[in-house]
Amino acid sequence: MHRVAEEFGNTLAAGRPFELTYRVLTKSGETRWVIERSRSFDQGEQTWINEGLIIDITDQTMAEQQIAESQRQLSTLIGNVPGLVFRAREGPNYYELQYVSEGVKDIAGYTPAEITELLNEEGLENWFHPDDFKRALSAAHEAFLAGKPYEDTYRIITKTGETRWVFERSRGVVEVDDIWLNEGLIIDITEQKEAERAIAESERQLSTLIDNLPGMVFRIRETEGDKLEVLYVSDEVQRIFGFTPEEVKELMAKGGQELYHPDDYPRLRQGYRDSRLSGKPYEGTHRARTKSGEIRWVYESHRAVEQAEDSVVLEGLLIDITAQKVIDEAMRESEARFRSLIENNPAGIILKDLDERYTAMNKTFLDWKGWKLEDVVGKKAADLFGEELGAVTEANDRDVIERREVITREVSIFRADGREI
Repeated sequence: MHRVAEEFGNTLAAGRPFELTYRVLTKSGETRWVIERSRSFDQGEQTWINEGLIIDITDQTMAEQQIAESQRQLSTLIGNVPGLVFRAREGPNYYELQYVSEGVKDIAGYTPAEITELLNEEGLENWFHPDDFKRALSAAHEAFLAGKPYEDTYRIITKTGETRWVFERSRGVVEVDDIWLNEGLIIDITEQKEAERAIAESERQLSTLIDNLPGMVFRIRETEGDKLEVLYVSDEVQRIFGFTPEEVKELMAKGGQELYHPDDYPRLRQGYRDSRLSGKPYEGTHRARTKSGEIRWVYESHRAVEQAEDSVVLEGLLIDITAQKVIDEAMRESEARFRSLIENNPAGIILKDLDERYTAMNKTFLDWKGWKLEDVVGKKAADLFGEELGAVTEANDRDVIERREVITREVSIFRADGREI
């Protein structure tokens, strides 16, 4: 009421028409909006005749308020979107950015006014990374023509020249003459891309490491009831067993007996059970059976990495040691032949280390002297033959070591029965 009276007084003083929007109360107590337009004529003695028109604008005002509230809610929603919202008109050799939200500054460093001026005056190529521009534009137009939403990941160049990855989802609606109205959302996914790249690099390094290991890497779940599930097995399994990783998974799901020598299988399965029940690592050698039926020796080591109430996940390494086993066996046989040759030789044979201490003496020599092997190992010549003969013997030994050649000398020793030989 005061505002209406004040404004009416101002118009009288200024001699201009009165025009104002205000609310009135109806007979029933309802509030309605009206607009009044009137003019006052001075009749003298502070008397005026006021003529005018009052129109009910309640519906119009309510509609305007609803529109304003919708715009406020939309503005709040766009402001909270983790990216930028845009509207543009596009066509062959034509681009007009009509709207872009404040989110463009967080992504590209431009204000809405700056990016609008840049793209509208210098072209859309200023938004894209040069390697992605043509591909992304072509993909967008193909989606629009098919009536489908456009979804794409590409790189942009920011105001500072930095390259960032974004994801765009938009939809184009044809207007006229191949001009499309395109509305959509663009989100910065640079951190996600960097994380994906880091994961891919980590997986590549792990794959390279596994490929270069001299054996098969595996990950197995052992469940109560002796159930086995292969979660992962490296390709090296095919070289060792002759089976593909998928074939090994199927065989292990059935218990894996086809993969191992029947005499060694129970011991290996017991190792799996012990790991499940106690969490202790397993380490041992056993015989494996290849796809062709060949028996090969393998070394296996595994430990529990995930323990549950009725299961355990085991990770480990299996190495083919067949060649080493062959070498070890050949060395054992060679050593056995060497020792047999020494022990059964009618000549007396002794062995010393570089400290001139006895390490071995064959039965012939021991019988000559009436000694036992444990009485001579670790001793020097002086301990067994006396200082004088010991000094000569050790001098001869040093001469052999220095000259590095066979030296033949004639010596005499006394047997236990006193005879000289």
